[in-house]
Formats: sequence, structure tokens, C-alpha cells
Amino acid sequence: MFFKDEILEKIQSNEDSVIQKNVEDYVIFVRKKIDEYTTTLMTQALSCPFKLTDLEIMDQRLKEFVHLHHLDLLRAVKYRVTKLKDNIQEKQLYKQLSYYYLTTEQV
Repeated sequence: MFFKDEILEKIQSNEDSVIQKNVEDYVIFVRKKIDEYTTTLMTQALSCPFKLTDLEIMDQRLKEFVHLHHLDLLRAVKYRVTKLKDNIQEKQLYKQLSYYYLTTEQV
């Protein structure tokens, strides 16, 4: 946005008609640039169509991906819990057996 003093400085004139002509020219220039950028943007958008169905498919696949990783995480946790329980049971059994003096014949 230009302020009055900035416009006067750029135009280097105090005549209203000259100022108005330069401002109108600048507005026309800006409109042409906006139209040019809009056209470029529309061309780019048409060359890369992105449909709502694509988003729905992507969303469904992401949900499936998260679900599969969730199941894998649950499997890994269950495996570690089972292994931990087995280790605890093995240590308890070893502790119980170490109280008894077994001979080679008894083993």
C-alpha cells in the first residue's frame, strides 16, 4: 500500500492529473500481474489434479498403515511380556531347585 507522500516521491509531481494517471497505470499493471499469476496457477493446478477421492483413498491407506503398526506393536509387547514371564518362572524354578542337593543319579 502506498501512502500519499510515497506516491508523490515516486511520481515527482504535485499535479493531480499526473498523479491520478500514474496511479491508474499502476493499478492496471497490478491487475495484469494478478491475471498473469492466476493463469499460471490455474495451468499448474490443471496439470496436477488432486481429487477428493484421492484424499479419501490416502486417508484409508494411512488408517490401515496405522492399524497394522498398532497390531505389530501389540505383538511385540506380548512377546516381551511372555519372555519376561518365562525368565521369571525359570529363575524361580532355579531358586527352588538350588535349595535341594541333587546327586548325579537323581538328575
